[in-house]
Amino acid sequence: MKGDPRTHHIHMNEIGSRDWEDQVLFRDYLIRHPELAEEYAGLKKELARQYPTDREAYLDGKAAFIERVLKMVRANKDSEAGVLPTEEQLAEMGKYNEELVKAGVLLAAEGLHASSKGARVKFSGAKRTVTDGPFAEAKELIAGFWLIQAKAKDEAIEWAKRVPFEDGEIEIRPVFELSDFAPSEAVEHHARLRDQIAKK
Repeated sequence: MKGDPRTHHIHMNEIGSRDWEDQVLFRDYLIRHPELAEEYAGLKKELARQYPTDREAYLDGKAAFIERVLKMVRANKDSEAGVLPTEEQLAEMGKYNEELVKAGVLLAAEGLHASSKGARVKFSGAKRTVTDGPFAEAKELIAGFWLIQAKAKDEAIEWAKRVPFEDGEIEIRPVFELSDFAPSEAVEHHARLRDQIAKK
């Protein structure tokens, strides 16, 4: 990232850049320089006035820049029974994922085994209770997910609508970023951990 990262961030929003590495670098820069938080808040307000792409606009239900979005696929009787997708279904899903890759929005995509292969850990004070699956409430379980980045909420919804499903349900949720929290030692610790993971 060249030059002042604050100026670069404005430019990224202006041109609608999806350069994830640059965005991460900028957030880490801001976290490590809390004295710039007030100045950056002013820059964001001006940016929001010129280009409706900031996160606060999203929270208000307006067009916004959603840095990362989790698309969760609800489980059903087949997924809980361990029924695998057919070759045709796998091929169709491969085409869809390829579209996501070509568009530069796909960060991760995985399917999950049935809850019968999982477990839950319940917390109550210092007590930990482990319960093995399966779990009865199939409609409340997750069978798979996509992690994508999208420029607007509507874009994320449109990508979800294009999933080659004949039935089922997908829930869309924005992912918290470290920049959503006030600068602190704890946030800095998380930033360092993320840096360590990125280097592996």
